[in-house]
Amino acid sequence: MQEIKTRRPMIADTEAAIKAYYKMYIGNKEIMQIFGCSEITAIRLKKKARELESERNVMTVIPYHVDAEIAFEAWSIDVEKLIRNRQKLIKLGLADSTEAKEKAPREEARSAE
Repeated sequence: MQEIKTRRPMIADTEAAIKAYYKMYIGNKEIMQIFGCSEITAIRLKKKARELESERNVMTVIPYHVDAEIAFEAWSIDVEKLIRNRQKLIKLGLADSTEAKEKAPREEARSAE
């Protein structure tokens, strides 16, 4: 099997990337959130995912959307690694996520008890 090499922007929002991966299909809106990119870049990235879908004979179910799992594979994104890194950042208190900010006061309250 041929390895896919795709240049892509850096992931701008790890949470958006994780959420998008667990959706069945993603469109330009989700791609722009993941990479913090323009719509033209999102279309280019979606085209790479669409090519891999076509190569694997995966039918397009929702117009203007691509299969999330195939898209992440086409973009060479390791979701498990993203999740591990995000959890580590939360544990170290370095995460910028709203979820981490909400979780931190609750954990501090528990440890004060």
